[in-house]
Amino acid sequence: MIFSLKFLIKSVLNGLAILLLVELSLRCLPASDGPYTIFDASSKILKFDGNKQRNGFYTSGNLAQRKTRWHINNMGWNSDIDYSDHGERPVLALIGNSYVEGFPVDVDKGLAGTLQKKLQSAVDCYGFGYSGSKLSQYLNISRYVEKTIHPKIMAFFLFDADVLGSLVPMGQPPQYTLFFQNSKAGITETPIKNFEPHWAKRIYGKLALVRYFSSNKQQTFGEQSPAKSKALDLAEIDKYYKVTEYAFEKIRGENPETTIMIILDAPRRDIYRGEISPRSSQSRSIITDVSKKNGFHVIDLTNHMAGLYQQNHIRFNFRNDYHWNEYGIEVVADQVHQYMIKSGMLDRK
Repeated sequence: MIFSLKFLIKSVLNGLAILLLVELSLRCLPASDGPYTIFDASSKILKFDGNKQRNGFYTSGNLAQRKTRWHINNMGWNSDIDYSDHGERPVLALIGNSYVEGFPVDVDKGLAGTLQKKLQSAVDCYGFGYSGSKLSQYLNISRYVEKTIHPKIMAFFLFDADVLGSLVPMGQPPQYTLFFQNSKAGITETPIKNFEPHWAKRIYGKLALVRYFSSNKQQTFGEQSPAKSKALDLAEIDKYYKVTEYAFEKIRGENPETTIMIILDAPRRDIYRGEISPRSSQSRSIITDVSKKNGFHVIDLTNHMAGLYQQNHIRFNFRNDYHWNEYGIEVVADQVHQYMIKSGMLDRK
């Protein structure tokens, strides 16, 4: 019995020593680190807490091969500049998910920063991106943006899963972000409950070991080309139209004087494979149709990216990460900038 107890204590101590060694090693590597999330109770959105940590490094890969810098600004967003609601220039607000959030590249090389360099002093470009957001959350972020910044232009970045991903199953309890429900009464917005990270998550979330396995080792996709997606069936088409119409009508109604742009990411996996899936074509057609009904500008990146890839076979995302790389960001920013020039958008200040 004494021998077993000594063996147990020794095993526990050895295990703790190994964990400590691994923790220290991953801090030197370093494991990816992210900012603290907070819930803006007045606008009911998630953003970042710059009061706790304003600067850090995002790393990816087994050996943290890629290391990028992030900075949380005065309003709680990943940006190297502070935002103002009373600047001298009109504001272009970029609203989206992790692609607009921009952690996979240095903060000054993200979409907002890259587009700002092209716009120069014509417009102030502010990014409002939060990882994992869908169309329903974009609507809620736009309400926050209108209340705090009053932008002249809003640009929404949409991806394949953003529309139907906004729906929650019937009867699901309230979330801390906005979702849509599809019922006989039509599309409705779910109630939003306050979000407060558990104290234990705040503690173990700062352990390098936890961050490494939740971020650096997280499964991503980039090089692989999955099988062609099935076409939308009639029920999915109906839901796609209903969700898009509801969201776009709300955006237009709540921002009657604001210029609205919808920017559709290209189905890059389809482009790499050499064939655009019917599902992608259907979804982009629906979004374009509803956008035009609401007087929105539409920028579909598909044809341009497909043409570029056919010419040089350079991918727009990282090898093991589907987020835009610096080349992809440059291509997207250039297309948005060129469209704004051709449409005369920059002349209407």
